[in-house]
Amino acid sequence: MTQSAQKNSSDDLTKKVCWECGGEMGQIIGFDKNAEGDMVPQRRGWYCVQCKTFSQAVLRERTVLDDYY
Repeated sequence: MTQSAQKNSSDDLTKKVCWECGGEMGQIIGFDKNAEGDMVPQRRGWYCVQCKTFSQAVLRERTVLDDYY
């Protein structure tokens, strides 16, 4: 795997492996107002449909890049 491919895969936080069942967790996106009053996306966490597990996003995980929502 090339360095740019590694960077892209680590930046893609749209999906995660569920730590409970090993299934796929999908991201949950909410919207907050910024200082200018604009609505901006913010990742809340990930949800596994198979086992109904929720994993909360922390720190940099909350930032949503335009390419990933």
